[in-house]
Amino acid sequence: MTQRVFCVVGAKGGVGATTLATKLVQRLPAHGERLIVDADLAGKRNLAVWYNLTEDLDLSRTVGAAAVAKVKDGFLVMELARTYEDGLIQTSSSLLRTLGSLSQHALVVVDAPQPFAATVRPFVTRAAKIIVVSEPSRLGIGAARALLEAMGRAGIASSRIAFLLSDARGIGTIERTDIERTLHIRVSAELPHERDHRFESTFREFVEALAGAPGSES
Repeated sequence: MTQRVFCVVGAKGGVGATTLATKLVQRLPAHGERLIVDADLAGKRNLAVWYNLTEDLDLSRTVGAAAVAKVKDGFLVMELARTYEDGLIQTSSSLLRTLGSLSQHALVVVDAPQPFAATVRPFVTRAAKIIVVSEPSRLGIGAARALLEAMGRAGIASSRIAFLLSDARGIGTIERTDIERTLHIRVSAELPHERDHRFESTFREFVEALAGAPGSES
């Protein structure tokens, strides 16, 4: 069994990509370590704040390498950039060393706002699925179209993409069938707001579908 990598990419800001990544690292099946990666090279530190690990990550950091710290629940958090400058000097080789230190059974979930950056490429090329998150609004679908077209130009097959609609803000105005027709991609799931009684069953089905995804590509 090889490491299982899943990349979560928001088509635009505010669609809940980071929140989804934090849920997936806990819910996807794993037989080894669980690692969630903050691959935002702009240094926003979303996961460090989310898990209250800013000090632990700072203490573990060395120049040019990703920082890793452990959450109380036992899984690991990797942060690529504490500042914008960190993102400029981060290298893919340091990421490969960190991945190499994990067991072959590890689960890796990546919050990847900049999926085309060379530094993030080791995750994208190994991903069993790249989860593109969009909201069912005109602005969201426009951003998703641009992102999906860029992925196509980068050689990412549509079979490796799970397209997820997330309407956490309740502003969706476009029907699923119209979205699929416009983007030429199947919608894997429609996640309502977490307070909606349908959320848990829909999310569970989505996780089960991801767990059955084919092995990652190299």
